[in-house]
Amino acid sequence: MLAPPMSRVKDHYYSEGVSRKTFIEAIVKWVENPNEETSVMPGALRKFGLMPKQNFDKQDVEAIAAYLYDSNLEQEGCNH
Repeated sequence: MLAPPMSRVKDHYYSEGVSRKTFIEAIVKWVENPNEETSVMPGALRKFGLMPKQNFDKQDVEAIAAYLYDSNLEQEGCNH
């Protein structure tokens, strides 16, 4: 395993009452500038290290974050 499962990422960014917009913005912000100070996943940071900065298209990251927000990953069997 090279990174935490997407279901765990969702667990750390999603909380009851968080809006879809806020969730997507938080994911995009992290992907655009991953750093230890803003990490919400300290266990993953210890286990996997800091995610390298990537050059993803913002619209692609927004679409992935929207999918995470809208989906029930556990029910869909997406534990990776």
